[in-house]
Amino acid sequence: MNVLRGLLVVVILSVAAFPARAADFDGGVLPPCEDCGTDEWRIPLLPGDTRLALASPDGSRLVVLGGPGESGREHTVVVLERECGTKAPRGLVVSRSARFDVPPEELPVPFVNLAWSPDGSMLYAGGVIYRIDRDDAGLLVARKLREVKSPLLDFRFGAGDRAVAIKFVEGNVRQVRASGEKRYTVELEYALLVTGRTIDMPIPLRESLLSQWIVEEEHPPSVAWDDDASVLLGFAYLDRNERFTPGGPREFVDRAPAPRELPGAGPFSFTEPCKTRWELRKDNRVRLQVD
Repeated sequence: MNVLRGLLVVVILSVAAFPARAADFDGGVLPPCEDCGTDEWRIPLLPGDTRLALASPDGSRLVVLGGPGESGREHTVVVLERECGTKAPRGLVVSRSARFDVPPEELPVPFVNLAWSPDGSMLYAGGVIYRIDRDDAGLLVARKLREVKSPLLDFRFGAGDRAVAIKFVEGNVRQVRASGEKRYTVELEYALLVTGRTIDMPIPLRESLLSQWIVEEEHPPSVAWDDDASVLLGFAYLDRNERFTPGGPREFVDRAPAPRELPGAGPFSFTEPCKTRWELRKDNRVRLQVD
């Protein structure tokens, strides 16, 4: 009897965690839910206070991550897609066991848990890089390309199969002044990542001090891709920026990488290629307003 009671509890918890029918999130067009507004859809997320969304740069897709917001606990990743000229999105549960990286209390910025490629075809979510596509039947599908084991302070997809990232190696309270003054100092690694294979290529730094971030004194380090496929590296230490081309010249420059877009509830509004407005609302609902 106790075993049966335990199984019943597991079933009830599972239904509560994923209120939407499984068929609603198999990659196809989502039907309206009974208690939602005409432009809202409920999505299945694990229970918890963490509810983060991020739209792709062209506005056609929205990723939502939900769960308890604790390291070592599983989180849900859902992708919604809207085609121009359509009113209802397609929906897909990408993962129900996603990692969630929580930074130490001393860090003023969150780790990267969600990021889109410029064209919205690739997604970094919960420590995994996915390719988001359609199958022959037109259903939305996600193909896992690789895992990224280290927590990241910045991550940007580039052209082809490349990405650039700043890995969090470790953070410690250390002496940073001859007087004995101590600060929270983070050790970093700048690296190029191959998205389709488990290959990381550390970017050699011309000065070893540029791999440090003294949190209390400096803004966060950052990376970005320049127009010519070179990489802009923003070093926190000494507030320097460098332009780096693999196998080519490198130089210090007077412009910093643009800040990464942080996930939130939105709204995320777009006018091109079609007018779209995404918003993550209460009760695990996503609102999609279109022309």
